Amino acid sequence: AIEIGCHDFINSDIASEGGDKEFNGRGVCIALRNTEVDKRNPELSTEEVEDELKRIFNLKKIVWLEKGVYEDELTTSGVLDYVNGVPVYRSSSANGHTDEFCRFVDHNTIVLAEVTESEAEELNSLKITKERLDAAYDVLSNSTDADGNPFKIIRMPVPEAIYVDSKPGDWINDTWAQRYDEAKDVLDDGSPMPHGDMRMQPALSYCNFLILNNIVIAQTYYEEGRSEKIKEKDQRVLKILQEIFPDRKVIPFLSTALNIRGGGVHCATKNVANAGRK
Repeated sequence: AIEIGCHDFINSDIASEGGDKEFNGRGVCIALRNTEVDKRNPELSTEEVEDELKRIFNLKKIVWLEKGVYEDELTTSGVLDYVNGVPVYRSSSANGHTDEFCRFVDHNTIVLAEVTESEAEELNSLKITKERLDAAYDVLSNSTDADGNPFKIIRMPVPEAIYVDSKPGDWINDTWAQRYDEAKDVLDDGSPMPHGDMRMQPALSYCNFLILNNIVIAQTYYEEGRSEKIKEKDQRVLKILQEIFPDRKVIPFLSTALNIRGGGVHCATKNVANAGRK
C-alpha cells in the first residue's frame, strides 16, 4: 500500500467482501446483508456491522439489500438447475457480491439487473433471481441518497446462461473437487457431492463492468457458435452502457474465462482500479 502512496490506515476487526460494497462517492453504500452480516460477521448484528462500515468509510447511510443473484451463491450450495435432466453446478461464485447485479453509475443513479417474466419461466435459478432482484428494486425505489433525493434506477438485462462441460483431468473439474472435504457426501441442499463429469455455469454478469478514467470495460459473452440471443443481449447492453457513460469509450471483452472461477472484471480489480480512478 505504501508503494502506491497510501500512508494513512484505518483498522477494523470485521470481515468484508470487496465486491459487495457499492459506493456513490457521497456518503452512501449499497451492500448485501446476507454477505456482510450472515456470512462474514455472524457474531454481530446488522446495526453493529453498519456502524463499523460507516466509521471505516465515512458513510452517512447504508442501503441494505438481502441477497444477490442465485448463481452467485456459494459453490457448495448445491444444484443450480436441472437442464434436460442434467444437473448444473456453479463453476464458482463471487460469494454474494452486489456488483454482480447492482451498481452506482453516479451519485444517485443505479444500474440494476432485471430478469423478465419469460426468462423466469425457463430456469428455476432465474425464477429465484427474479424474486431477489424484484425485492432489491422495491428497496432501492423506496430509498434515497444522503440528501434525501430518490434514486434513478436503470434496468440491465441478465446474460443468457452458458454451460461448461468438464471431466476429470480438466483444471476446472479437478480444482472444483479439491476445494472441499472429499469425505463430505452431500452439498448444502442435500444433493450428492458430484464426481466425474460435471456441467457447470459461471456466474455471468453485465453489471460487473469496470469504470476507468476515460473508458468502461464491459463484460460480454458472444463468440462464434454461441446463440444469437447472446449476441443480441451483448449489443443491447453495450448500447445502454454507452448511453450511461457518454463521455467514456465502452470497450467490450469476452469474460467467460474470468467468470468461470467467480467474480468479474470489477471485483477482480476493485482495489487497484479505484486507487487510480478520477
